Amino acid sequence: NSINVIIWMPLILEMFQRALDTGRHRWIVLSALALGVSTMGGYPQYTLYICYVLGLQWVCHELAIRRDKDWRLPSAIQRLMMLAVVALFGLALNAFNWLPSAELARYTPRSSMTWEASAEHSLHPLFILKLLSPGFFGRQLPAENTYWAGGYSAFWETCLFVGVLPLVLALWALSGVRRDRNVRFHAVLAALSLLLALGKYGGLYRLFFEFAPGFGRFRIPGRFAALLSFALAVLAAYGCEALCGKLKSGDGRTVRGPLFVAAGAGGVLAALFVLLKTGALNGLFDGALLRPEVNARASGALLESIMWTALAALLLWMAARPGKYRFAWAGSIVLCAFIELASFGRPFL
Repeated sequence: NSINVIIWMPLILEMFQRALDTGRHRWIVLSALALGVSTMGGYPQYTLYICYVLGLQWVCHELAIRRDKDWRLPSAIQRLMMLAVVALFGLALNAFNWLPSAELARYTPRSSMTWEASAEHSLHPLFILKLLSPGFFGRQLPAENTYWAGGYSAFWETCLFVGVLPLVLALWALSGVRRDRNVRFHAVLAALSLLLALGKYGGLYRLFFEFAPGFGRFRIPGRFAALLSFALAVLAAYGCEALCGKLKSGDGRTVRGPLFVAAGAGGVLAALFVLLKTGALNGLFDGALLRPEVNARASGALLESIMWTALAALLLWMAARPGKYRFAWAGSIVLCAFIELASFGRPFL
């Protein structure tokens, strides 16, 4: 049911952005309808997050207009009313469901959520490594459980992996953060999602828990990894679009940027492998890496990630070379990203 809710977020945001850009009523209605269908998925935590993301989208839009010196207060108020209509109408479409659910929640432990319970499965700062090596901490699969960095459900609640190539393209897309307001919005969304996912390891989630409406009813900050994954996916699309544009123009030198990012990622993984083999990481998570089987799995995961990173760099380099097969190599980048994600996710699914 969590996926049934959040899978609609791209469409909700796209329709709302068109409403902000044009002011036409049809985009407001379509955005509200998409939010209403999403709400019917039955996972109010992600519904709350989507509403906050819509608010962030409105703020970023207003700041972009103000930066272009085209901002007017009456127009800003009109766009704020659009946000209110989308949120209220979207929630009203499913009021027959969530109103009795909210009443029922008063008789459950959710009626008095404590900070300790809400901060369960916070994203440990070391878990950011999962963006590069998702198997370093082991995996929880239907047939086996090798996850050594947390209890039951910690594996999927704090999962960040988006693939090495998409991550490289997303980081490269940040070079256009000043030029493109959509890149800025998704960069801000990624940064805030990461800070909120840290939960008890960062200060932002505590502020939201205390003061932001709705946050005091839910737990597991690691679920913000879903919003971070979405933002990185969109940034990767902008990076891929820029890459294809430069290749079409024959400017292969631009691919040096992604190559440097891939090389940096490979360097980080190689350094971690050396630290692991020299015993410098043995103190992590109460000495779990001292166990031979855990150490072996972590080493294997790092080597596998180094292989994928090297393949990503190779494909980027081949795509930048002149010749008639250049776009075939560019297409292989997409195929490589799909295979990597499928090899990671399919055993779990």
